[in-house]
Amino acid sequence: MEDYTPSLLDLLLTSHSAVRMRGQRKISGFCRCPSRLFGPLFDPGCGATHAPLAVVLCRLPPCLALSADWDGMRSFFVSYLWERVCFSPDDPRPVADSVTDVVLQGMELLIPSSVVPIGGRSQPWFGRSCKTALRSKQECYQAWAAASETRDFNTSMIKKKYNFASRSFKRVIAKAKSEHVGRIGEKLVRLPSGSRAFWSLAKAAQGNFCKPSLPSLHGEDDSLAHAAKEKADLLDSLFVSNSTREHTNK
Repeated sequence: MEDYTPSLLDLLLTSHSAVRMRGQRKISGFCRCPSRLFGPLFDPGCGATHAPLAVVLCRLPPCLALSADWDGMRSFFVSYLWERVCFSPDDPRPVADSVTDVVLQGMELLIPSSVVPIGGRSQPWFGRSCKTALRSKQECYQAWAAASETRDFNTSMIKKKYNFASRSFKRVIAKAKSEHVGRIGEKLVRLPSGSRAFWSLAKAAQGNFCKPSLPSLHGEDDSLAHAAKEKADLLDSLFVSNSTREHTNK
């Protein structure tokens, strides 16, 4: 990379001659991304032994590999504050887990994925609790519909259960969405401020959670109305100018 300066990432991957990288670029039309990192672990009981430090395997369809932001991923890894995760006085295994998490985080942010999408029509926040609440709501509705059809004398009580399940489902959905937004915020906090990956995720979050339903409007003088009041005033003047009714002060 241009203007590249050494970082702890180089030290992590090259500080020991026994460390080696293994990987396979393509298998049956898929791209396999980096790979297995092996190195010596020191065990006071039996001395140095070879064991895997980290395993990061990902199979990508060619269409996703071509659309991935590889430059952004390189910038993400280079600018990441590795000193936060690369030192452990006792056991290197937690370090390996932390490095694996960072690598997976970079892959998740900068490689398109149909498994962990952000925004769009997908619902990554719709987890087990949402499914359970939805199933309970559907079961209560079916019970109420059946009771109404047979004119069961407990119909009123069953309807109350359905109303309670419906309100509970809405609360679970709201909580799941809030927690999902919180997780995205936590990712933004962990990313290096000002890095390409930070702004990429920030832009995605802004586009998904802050995008108005009505886009900016053009005025007759080529000005743009962004705020809600500006849009309302512009639409009001447009309706007035196109109205066929006579304007009065009443």
